[in-house]
Amino acid sequence: MVQTGMTRVRRIGAFLAIVWGVAASFATIDVLMVGSFDALSDNLEGLDSLAVSSAVHNSTVCQVSAGQQSQRGSPASPQVRTTAWALGVQVGSYTRLALWLAEAPRDPGDAPTGDRLAFVRQMADRSDSEITRLATQLHVVRPDDFRVTNAANGIREFVTFVEDDAHRTARAIAGSYSRETCELYKLGVYWGNSQLLRASLPGERNIYAAEIAYYAKRIGLPEATWRPMIARTPTGATGAQLAAEAEMMTNRVASDLGTPR
Repeated sequence: MVQTGMTRVRRIGAFLAIVWGVAASFATIDVLMVGSFDALSDNLEGLDSLAVSSAVHNSTVCQVSAGQQSQRGSPASPQVRTTAWALGVQVGSYTRLALWLAEAPRDPGDAPTGDRLAFVRQMADRSDSEITRLATQLHVVRPDDFRVTNAANGIREFVTFVEDDAHRTARAIAGSYSRETCELYKLGVYWGNSQLLRASLPGERNIYAAEIAYYAKRIGLPEATWRPMIARTPTGATGAQLAAEAEMMTNRVASDLGTPR
């Protein structure tokens, strides 16, 4: 059963390896947002305490009372953990792709742009289907789509979206399994949203480095697993190299989660 979850996560890596080549075409506005966070994220040791927003610190979406806690998955099985991780990664990836599609220039006479748009749309549709399938397997509702109101503030808006009490999927996971499983799902959402951008912007830190560090520590992931996920990428790395690296990191988390407790 654990192998099934691991296979799904490997599909995420294969998907990333395909999409990296067109990602840079849709990352222009994200470059500006990354720059505003770069100076703050240089101090890796203080990321979890200095850069994590109040929305994260004060989030109650994963909190459930003893009376509300289901007995279905307490503690959550390795399969549940890997599926929750895979669902989060797909939700984050789909959100990033949807934002790129919404921001992409539309020039009917530009064939390359049209081809890239079609490819990203195909990848978004595939990720959308995976979200439905994984949510069904966990017996939880799929999340509402993220709608950005101010592109220049998109990073903060996404954090609010993930942490808000209205995030039905996170709340359902907490109620059906545990707070830790819910926070694992949120970790996947932040990683999935950032990894596509990470593969298209060499030399930058992860835009959700603070959130990833925070939740990785809370759920007890080994530092050797999560620290590379937030480190600055090599300046001279190609998109293919960064995509392969991200696949390795995604699979490493799944491997850690697949160890029975």
